[in-house]
Amino acid sequence: MSRTTYHVDAGFVKMTKFGFWGFTCMAILGVVASFVPESDGTLNLASVLVLLFCSTIFGGFGYYTYRTLKSFPRFSISIDEDGLWYSVKSKEEGLIDWASIQSVQEKRILQKLRLQDRNGQNLIDVHYQLNNFSCLRNRLAEEVSDNYAGSKEPVFQKNLFHHVFNVLVIISFIALGFYGFINLSAFLFWGMVVLVFVCLYKYCSKFYKLYVTDNSLIAVSVLKTKKYKITDVKEVVMLDDFHKGARIPKVCINFCDESRIKLPSLGRSALEIYIILKNITSKECK
Repeated sequence: MSRTTYHVDAGFVKMTKFGFWGFTCMAILGVVASFVPESDGTLNLASVLVLLFCSTIFGGFGYYTYRTLKSFPRFSISIDEDGLWYSVKSKEEGLIDWASIQSVQEKRILQKLRLQDRNGQNLIDVHYQLNNFSCLRNRLAEEVSDNYAGSKEPVFQKNLFHHVFNVLVIISFIALGFYGFINLSAFLFWGMVVLVFVCLYKYCSKFYKLYVTDNSLIAVSVLKTKKYKITDVKEVVMLDDFHKGARIPKVCINFCDESRIKLPSLGRSALEIYIILKNITSKECK
């Protein structure tokens, strides 16, 4: 395989530059406007302080986008048959060989994958903003798939915080509904009733656990447990949802009867779930 280099997507670079100049212009405009006198030739102290405060906020965002722009060259990744490395370094200096990658962590807020060794030490970050990120991710999954060959009957599930958070949210909405009922606030009461049913449906209907046993996939939600034969799996694919510009990786299991399961991260990154399930289903379906 010849060397391939992935740089930050040109569209994302342009958007970041636009943000930098927009925030910078707003900050400068706020500073200038704060020292424009009133019609009587005096300065309103309150207005000056508000405008300077807003300018500081815009300036902070401008500085952040500037730092982001300057960091883009360090995001670039090069790949060949031996491994991957930051393009700002030489291969000899920065090579991370495929065999050393034993864990792939998702950093959703930072929008990147963090690759780690068997001891949990960070090796390299792969940012979602790189051009052809899907191709890069597929190549990564292919190269490290053998590192996950030992996962025979894995269990993927949401942690306890997921359940506690959802239960607390539902209880809070119920309490607000009772408050509205007691105080004869029909709008608040019915609004909370709707929210409670929506939250209950989302919490109870979505799968929070998936495990493999006896050549079967078992998907578990609060309301139901479904069993699928591994031999009925048509394919396992990676998908991306986008919310407010953020990429949210998910795994989709397509079955021969045209049904599908769409999985979020279940205690592990979506990419690790994808690799492990693809390893298992490809062996069982041969």
